[in-house]
Amino acid sequence: MKSKQSRREFLRITAAGTFGAIVLSQYGCKNKLASKAVVSDPKTFGIGLQLYTIRDAMTADVPGSLKKVSDMGYKYVELADYKDGKFYGYAPAEFKKLVNDLGMEILSSHTQVEGAGVTLDTAKKMAEDHAIIGSKYCIQP
Repeated sequence: MKSKQSRREFLRITAAGTFGAIVLSQYGCKNKLASKAVVSDPKTFGIGLQLYTIRDAMTADVPGSLKKVSDMGYKYVELADYKDGKFYGYAPAEFKKLVNDLGMEILSSHTQVEGAGVTLDTAKKMAEDHAIIGSKYCIQP
């Protein structure tokens, strides 16, 4: 069994770790920020948003909400509204066009379990629709 660490040893290890993190983060930032494209376009960072976090706005105005998300610099979105073969009330190809025209990509989709449960037919339809929108992941709770 290991003996207790002294306060002095703890502070020495913490200081060394902090120093290392600062040095490494500064080195990483210099390389990434060297290009003006990275600084001027946040989408190059590849940040995504789960649309469930703005579900009320998406219910009120899908195109306007997506535009705001794009303007904030998000590159990827995860969907949270798939029912009756539609995403937020839009056919798969139509919704994909909305997202892609704003310079974003659909990374994943979070779908709902129907009251009757998932059947082979509904699972097949869901897979086909998600293939159309180009989603890499489909999460079924």
